[in-house]
Amino acid sequence: MNAADELLESAKVIVVAGLGGVGKTTLSAALGARAAAIHQRRVMVVTIDPARRLADALGTSSAADEPVLVPVGGDGRLWAYTIDMALSWDRLVAACAPSSDVAEQLVANKLYGSLTRKFVRSHDYIALDYLADAASEAKYDLIIVDTPPSVHVLDILDAPSQIMDLFESRLLKWLTASNQSVVAAQLSRPFLTIAERALGDSFLSDVSEFFFLFSQLRSSFVERTEAVQARLVAPGTRFVTVSTPETAASASVATLSDALAERGFHPALALRNKAWPDLSAVSWDETEQVNDEGLRHALIELRPSPVDNTSASKRTATFDVPYRPEGLSSVEELYTLLD
Repeated sequence: MNAADELLESAKVIVVAGLGGVGKTTLSAALGARAAAIHQRRVMVVTIDPARRLADALGTSSAADEPVLVPVGGDGRLWAYTIDMALSWDRLVAACAPSSDVAEQLVANKLYGSLTRKFVRSHDYIALDYLADAASEAKYDLIIVDTPPSVHVLDILDAPSQIMDLFESRLLKWLTASNQSVVAAQLSRPFLTIAERALGDSFLSDVSEFFFLFSQLRSSFVERTEAVQARLVAPGTRFVTVSTPETAASASVATLSDALAERGFHPALALRNKAWPDLSAVSWDETEQVNDEGLRHALIELRPSPVDNTSASKRTATFDVPYRPEGLSSVEELYTLLD
């Protein structure tokens, strides 16, 4: 049994992380398909992916509002879900608002769509919030989350705490002050009038109203955020990092594994995607003598990076996913990537 299969047999939650463009979405789908088809588990694969590549890889509709069951054969089950940001935020607001009136006013605010759907950190928060909900359902044995496009997975993992910081920030208190007392409203009115002339009619009033309404969700957000953070450090939650064979990408994954371990998370597997056949016989010293500069740099980038035997990355199993020039067209082709 290889390292990927060992992980798929035991994990309850798998968070797939890595830089953009390394194949996270395809390998998330491959992990899910293999867990269902080979290990007969009930698996949900979740992604926030603007290109909808997960739906294409699994052959499912990308327009579904709910998880879609993907045929895999055997006793296992595989569901795929591409999170709809607009729908997910509306549901979250409805669940967390103290009343339906507050929820309706917040959704109707002019800034609501931009602040909850377009900011990168809002994508990060929704992905983790959905993870906490799905992982608590007895319907699934394994949840696999393909992390949103981001500069760094640590930014994604920090999203819940950053939401909490917002609730405690001086900025939020200042923005909501005019909605909380007559005195504060009178004191802030001259500034708001000047600012609105510069920024547009009612702009700051919309901002103030939005954050006043949003602040009323604080209690429920605290509870949900604590659940998210507990799930991420739970023993059954494992992190899979994805990179490509280039030296820089491999080195970044080793650094990421260390950073995850330092934060109390559990890195379990490093997938090296689009790996070439065994290059152990290559004399890497000779590559530096290649005359063509572009080819020389490309070969040097493929040189295996040294293993750091003193770090957490030493304890993270590595699995090479072979390079395939042709596209993937079936679930079977997906899970055989990890043979």
